[in-house]
Amino acid sequence: MRNFSVKLPHVILAPRQVYTLEVYLEGFDGSAELALEFVLEGKEAYLVVLEDVGFESGLAKVGFKAPEVEGKGTLKVMVRLEEEWLEKNLPVVVAKPPSHNNKLRVVFVWHFHQAPAFYPDGSMHSPWAVKYVVEDFAPGFRGGPYAVHLEIHRRHPRIKDVDHVSPSLLSVWNDLLRRGDVNENVRARVSEVMEGFKRLAETGSAEFLGSVYAHTVQGYVLKLFEEEGLGSFIRELIGWELFLGLKTVTEKLGVEPRGVWTPEMFWCDELADLYSSRRVKYTVLCDQHFSKAVGELADIYEPYRLEGTDIVVFFRDRALSDWISFLGDPGSEEKADEEARRFVAALHDRLREKPGGVVVIALDGENWMVMPEPKPYTPHFLDRLYGYLENDSEYFETVTLSEALEKVPPRRRITRIPRGSWIGLSETQWVEGKRRSLWTYVLKRLKWVAGYFYALPAELREEMLRDPETSLFKAFLAAAISIDSDYFWYAWKEPEKTVIRTWADEAVRISKEELGKVFISDIHLENGNLRVELTNRADYPLRVTLKVLSDEELQRTTVTLKANSRVTIHLPLGDELILEASPVTLRKLLLNELS
Repeated sequence: MRNFSVKLPHVILAPRQVYTLEVYLEGFDGSAELALEFVLEGKEAYLVVLEDVGFESGLAKVGFKAPEVEGKGTLKVMVRLEEEWLEKNLPVVVAKPPSHNNKLRVVFVWHFHQAPAFYPDGSMHSPWAVKYVVEDFAPGFRGGPYAVHLEIHRRHPRIKDVDHVSPSLLSVWNDLLRRGDVNENVRARVSEVMEGFKRLAETGSAEFLGSVYAHTVQGYVLKLFEEEGLGSFIRELIGWELFLGLKTVTEKLGVEPRGVWTPEMFWCDELADLYSSRRVKYTVLCDQHFSKAVGELADIYEPYRLEGTDIVVFFRDRALSDWISFLGDPGSEEKADEEARRFVAALHDRLREKPGGVVVIALDGENWMVMPEPKPYTPHFLDRLYGYLENDSEYFETVTLSEALEKVPPRRRITRIPRGSWIGLSETQWVEGKRRSLWTYVLKRLKWVAGYFYALPAELREEMLRDPETSLFKAFLAAAISIDSDYFWYAWKEPEKTVIRTWADEAVRISKEELGKVFISDIHLENGNLRVELTNRADYPLRVTLKVLSDEELQRTTVTLKANSRVTIHLPLGDELILEASPVTLRKLLLNELS
């Protein structure tokens, strides 16, 4: 059987307009009978038979007029060769173009993330940040998903989208470029991808979102630490992570993000204050959040202002997002094309439902192409999809989130958004099974980071957390990495289990080392009371508390020791003396043996 294919550069056809169809019959020169049949809404809407259609080098270009009847369906293209009929079905929609203001605004939000790929000693434990740059997997494309994304952008310069290249991924790439043990080909390809994303920012083809540095399940973590009496500390840690993440995107891509990606789309009320404190203007959540939200609700095809804040929330179309996210490998370019046409037809359904509305399609930017295994023809789906959106620009307009806000400003307020993630508004994916013991492990160790943080004067904390060379910055970074949600997603296996423990151990090692510079250097009785000498060998002030206990607490004294100093404190005699940097105990002494 001859290779038979059909190309129609449009999915949406205006009634009575003339279009050109390309029909290809491999190796055929001559004339053949051709029939075109539109089946719309399950009914035959148009049929035309063309005799003696001429093919040259296997190609025929056929002009035809779209039917007057509007509807969604298929265009059957049939070619007769001798007694054999060859048939192809193209998904199409026949519809009048909307007015310019009533085009559907389509926002693609691609979430590109890899958790930090190194152990504290600098050795690499996960290859994905490199593999997804350099390893070919799709015919007609060079490199992994990150390189493919950039190539598709280059092929479709009129398409705009929103990219979240996570700060930790950017940092992994940056670290690879600075290392001396990286293969030159890898170095060149990683540099090429980073420069490619920068160009998207420079040309305005993509808007870039920020986020916390790692990939924290913020809503769950805030709740868990609050239950353990560490609510204030975890808000400080996540607030710092957000500062670092936004700073990283700005430095590495040359743009200052206005919006953020909320990891795992896990929302909780505390995020409103955290986002506002960093002047975040908008984020994207799931339509599951919308379904249980409270406020002036219409539908998910418009943005909403969160009451009491300046934050705007977009809600993604989960059906369209999951369509791409869980797309199986089409298996061929032809099947990828057919899938893309169906997707465009589905977008037109949204246009009919909400003319002038905003549809947000948000998902992982790499996983849909390569997980659970590489899917070679998925890039062809996106390539064709972007091409059809360009060609059908009378109906659709791809925009960034900031452009969507300009074109469709929020008119309604939302007063409450339910807590939870993109997975059924639940937290179980990151908590259940063996993960619980790991959270306990991390919590116990991060208490030391909290103790170290609160032992420092407030102005010094701020200064240290902006300097990557300080011990507090390093302790916070280790703590943040230890709670990255990607590790907890796979925490039942290696290397994720070891990564979590190793970074939590690194956080406590740094904190204990610094807090250990404050110690009881002398203690003795003096006139029936205690005379305690404290020494601080740190090059900065540290605040600690001494407590004397008997059957009850007799006295609590909090003191701030200057850098490299000693101080003497007089306390009543009791049964026990405790030196602490709350919430951790630095030393505990029984006093009944003092003489």
